[in-house]
Amino acid sequence: MKNFNFLTVLLSTVVIGSSSNAILAQTNSNKVAPNECEQKSPFAGWRGAAMEKAAVDVEVPAGQNYKYYGLKTTYLYLEDGAGALDYVLYEDNNGLPGQVIKEFSGTLTRNVVMSRLGGGSAYVSEITVMFDTPLELAGGKTYWISTKRDTWAVTETVVGGEAAFLENGEWTKRSTPTEMAFELLCSSDIINYDCTTHAFTGVTPNSPFDSPSIKRGTSEAANDIFVEKDREFVMNKLKAEVIVEHQFLKPLDFDVVVYSDKNDAPDQLIASYKNITPTNLTISGIFVDAFTPMYYADITLPQPLTLSGGSNGTRYWIGLRSISDNSDNTNPGIRWMTYSYNSGINSKPAVSRDDVASATWSTFGAGYETGLFVFGECKASLATNDTKSFDFKYYPNPVKNFLDLKSEKKINSVSIYSPDAKLIVTKTIKANNDRVNLSSIANGMYIVDVKFEDGTSKNFKIVKQ
Repeated sequence: MKNFNFLTVLLSTVVIGSSSNAILAQTNSNKVAPNECEQKSPFAGWRGAAMEKAAVDVEVPAGQNYKYYGLKTTYLYLEDGAGALDYVLYEDNNGLPGQVIKEFSGTLTRNVVMSRLGGGSAYVSEITVMFDTPLELAGGKTYWISTKRDTWAVTETVVGGEAAFLENGEWTKRSTPTEMAFELLCSSDIINYDCTTHAFTGVTPNSPFDSPSIKRGTSEAANDIFVEKDREFVMNKLKAEVIVEHQFLKPLDFDVVVYSDKNDAPDQLIASYKNITPTNLTISGIFVDAFTPMYYADITLPQPLTLSGGSNGTRYWIGLRSISDNSDNTNPGIRWMTYSYNSGINSKPAVSRDDVASATWSTFGAGYETGLFVFGECKASLATNDTKSFDFKYYPNPVKNFLDLKSEKKINSVSIYSPDAKLIVTKTIKANNDRVNLSSIANGMYIVDVKFEDGTSKNFKIVKQ
């Protein structure tokens, strides 16, 4: 697959949580040129899931190293939960997949049903999968990626590359050029930053008209985020997935309301932003039951909002209200798309209320999550990390060039690791105070291990910008 001059328009839905290797979200701190590492094939013209074993080629230019965090594609997804979540990376062998480099897996974070097969036993879905660990590819090579199951949907719209198919144990190409619909997600848009928890999984979408109303003046819905202890989350942008109850109208603007938590529901008002026009509005999919477009609305806050985790971690609620473009003199409702709720992490189901007749919040339906992304920057509270036994500080966080360490106890050494446990930097210090040069490492999240002369140690996370 050649490298094209595209800008990713449809960002993946992601879970934001406390796992260090499965949580990905957007931040302004890790931008690269839009076409520097994106690899994709067109989604137009797909002709269905053929249950075929296929592989796509990924070309990395010489002198560059690419890191991929996930992919968006069209697959056959089975109701039993088994699907295209396990992958194989191959070397290139004369334009076809060669030796296996490694196998890797991902987590399904979004599934938009496009059609049903076999009387409802399977779906053709547009899905997003985030890799459990980033896929790092060295430059000057061509690679091939395949699924471990025969679940890839086919497109005959080919731009610059062809898929390979496994037939009778041999990789081959079709007489008619054929490609698989896919889009790899690279570091131009996402970074692991591990300080908030949100239960949105996106695995099972509900009917859009079974989702809570957020029509301004009559209703409101809210979704929680949990900020970890000793951390601050500086929120600057949201992305919400909504649907207007009219095929030809779009969301016009949004109110964003942030609340404290009491008894797993919104409580005191913290911040309110009125009439925010989306900075970007893109179609996220056409829901098969409604024939109505769903939209991603990018909502940039007028000023960043800092949410503190405190000493025990803190839950917050983000409420939305909206109104549609009523150019045809209608005023239809707007709904916030809901998905399956992941009860396995520290989050609560979405809630809704009639904000005119009642102040009572209630869990919506059987317990769902709304389609919500939160974007921003995570910091250590006050940029320090003190303990009862001795004084220790590190700053700044995020860090651009140098990380300063100050300790009451003498520091023996410091080691810095990537989220997949690869050693990036190590330094012997033998002093109470020191500065570590991080200017040469790539942007992203890292784990710092500080060892003291008395044999104790301290670990913390930093973000390199």
